[in-house]
Amino acid sequence: KATVSVLYWRGGKKMSVEIVQVKGKAAVKIIEQIEQLEKKVFPKHEVMDVARESKKRNVVTLAAVEGGAAVVGYLLFCVRDSAADLIKLAVSTEKRGQGIGDSLLATSLTYMVKQRLTACKLHVAAEGRTPAQSLYAKHGFVTKQEI
Repeated sequence: KATVSVLYWRGGKKMSVEIVQVKGKAAVKIIEQIEQLEKKVFPKHEVMDVARESKKRNVVTLAAVEGGAAVVGYLLFCVRDSAADLIKLAVSTEKRGQGIGDSLLATSLTYMVKQRLTACKLHVAAEGRTPAQSLYAKHGFVTKQEI
């Protein structure tokens, strides 16, 4: 049974940003769209099983939905004890640069603070992901280790 938090967007402009819990058929449709976007955005070796991951009880899934129907971005993170691991953040290629990733990340960090989580970690490729690195730095992430 998938549970999805949905962040609503319209026309690339942030409307009333509302986080709601969606269950049942609506969640399944959103997860299907996220999986399609996952396959478009990431190389084959980086594609994950979003449906399986989102069903885990300690995973929170946020989706940026445009026009009440189309998923244009998503973020998954896992809560472990008093910290979180950001699993995946993606925005459709044609919607990049409109603040969607920024809003998804800010919303997830706000959730983490409200849940009194003390840290959030993530992994990002050192090469070829400069926009992602800049986004994370903007939100206070710092490099702890390069692998």
